[in-house]
Amino acid sequence: MQAVTHLAAGAAIAAWLRPHESRARLAVATALAALSHVPLDDLALATYHPPRPLLHDPFWIAFHAAAWLGAALVAWRWRASAVVLAAALLPDLDWVLARPTGLWEPGALHAAVRALPGMREVSGTLRAVVPDLRAQPAAAAVELAIVALLLALAHRAQRRAAPTPADAAAASLAEG
Repeated sequence: MQAVTHLAAGAAIAAWLRPHESRARLAVATALAALSHVPLDDLALATYHPPRPLLHDPFWIAFHAAAWLGAALVAWRWRASAVVLAAALLPDLDWVLARPTGLWEPGALHAAVRALPGMREVSGTLRAVVPDLRAQPAAAAVELAIVALLLALAHRAQRRAAPTPADAAAASLAEG
């Protein structure tokens, strides 16, 4: 999956768990965000994700430019939950830092998350049922739909948690 999808998952988790309310909530949200990475990467089989960069393909370039712009917008919009968003991206340090620096074996962070109890089964099940559409540009719509769903869930959770004007008026009367 693209960074925007992992960030959208982190935003949805943070919006529902409200990690700013306690350290325990922050710990749970951070752990869930990191764990969400592997199932999302397994779902990436059904999204446009060629194994090698297609630097001469205008669609590939436009798709990745839009994905990076989307990632920047999601990160900015949910910047108050930066720790949770960072946790959602954490396993991708394999590709961003491990390959160029050689500090650890590329893929080690993904493997560590997959090695957690139950994750291997989740991953195996998803990989068995999700079709491989990675070479199909039309499969970009699948990732767009996943991002839209995650952001809709995040928005709904924030609306649910926000006080209504009636709540604010009642609180004001109670104080005064």
